[in-house]
Amino acid sequence: MENRNFESEGPENSPSALDTDSQMNMYQLIRQQRIFAMDMNLQETRNLICQATSKISDDYFTTLSVGSKKRWLERPYAYEFYHQMRKCWPEDCCLIISGEVSKAGHSNFKNLDTGKPIPDFLIHRPGTMDDNWAIIEVKSQKANKNRIYRDVKKLLTFKYKIGYRQMIYLFFGKKLPKKICKYIQEGIDCWWHEPANKDLVRNSSFEQFEKETAVIELWWHESPHRPAKYKEMAYCFESATTTC
Repeated sequence: MENRNFESEGPENSPSALDTDSQMNMYQLIRQQRIFAMDMNLQETRNLICQATSKISDDYFTTLSVGSKKRWLERPYAYEFYHQMRKCWPEDCCLIISGEVSKAGHSNFKNLDTGKPIPDFLIHRPGTMDDNWAIIEVKSQKANKNRIYRDVKKLLTFKYKIGYRQMIYLFFGKKLPKKICKYIQEGIDCWWHEPANKDLVRNSSFEQFEKETAVIELWWHESPHRPAKYKEMAYCFESATTTC
């Protein structure tokens, strides 16, 4: 996160020259300006993810079961990821990270074939539609094709129906699922060929590139105590081609 610099007040406007009510109003205004000047951007989100994943220990990266067999379980990992993201989150940012926020009953999801969408994490400002920043889905290396299809559908729906800017797909484990890029491409292609979704994209307020191309950030957290790495998967809707 970047904290923008603010001009200092002149002597005539210093706190000592103002009455108590004026001081409070001034401080509230400065704080509001400071909060909304700290806009999230793509790289800042990535930096937070790198910091958080680098602090996840082996106790949460894998779970040891009876018989000393290690398993990659999504829930313990996701809880620790959320904990570490909260620990490194900037105090004066108006956005927060929320876990498993149910959108069941949300007016924007009426008449939409999404069931009851519950994303793993959202980076947003609750109570407004103006600051929907990122949706994050977490999966272990054991994720199968159908689960990947479902997650891709959720990522795209939250982007083009709710207006989230950044789609992040975080995998953890020693290796990525086989054919991961192929499955993501197929998931996007399947979503795009639903007529209602084509209208969502074409009528969205995003810039032209984002209307033509879906960019999903594919993250891979290979081992504990090390930051996850990512690459962008750009899918062109009209030509049905993917570049990584």
